[in-house]
Amino acid sequence: MVIPVRQRIEQVITFLIKKGKVKNPTDFAKKMPFDTGSLSKIRGGEREVPVELLQKIHDTYNIARNFLFEGKGDIENKKIEIDEELYYKLLAENTAMKESIEAMKVTINAQEITIAGLRNSTAPKVTYTSKKQTVKKSK
Repeated sequence: MVIPVRQRIEQVITFLIKKGKVKNPTDFAKKMPFDTGSLSKIRGGEREVPVELLQKIHDTYNIARNFLFEGKGDIENKKIEIDEELYYKLLAENTAMKESIEAMKVTINAQEITIAGLRNSTAPKVTYTSKKQTVKKSK
């Protein structure tokens, strides 16, 4: 369900009051800065909400763009909390995996060189004479 833009403005003001970022709608307008009379007309449905106001709200209070511009999602930009110990453990595991992959690449390269050498040493030797071809097989 998409929330109408006028209602979103009301929700933003209520949210900011609860968070202690503004005291009331007048304080909200002053901190934007936005004309208090224009804000009253917007809240009363007498005036359309300018896109510039939505952008200022986003920039000033970090209100989610999806919520402001489309009326979808949460009002807040959610921050992902991560356990610091888990983060460093995963980082160490990732580093170890990268080092392991690099070591495997070196091993594979050495094996390819060995295989190429073995192919060359076991291939039949062909010698040419002026009129006939002789094939000597290595043992």
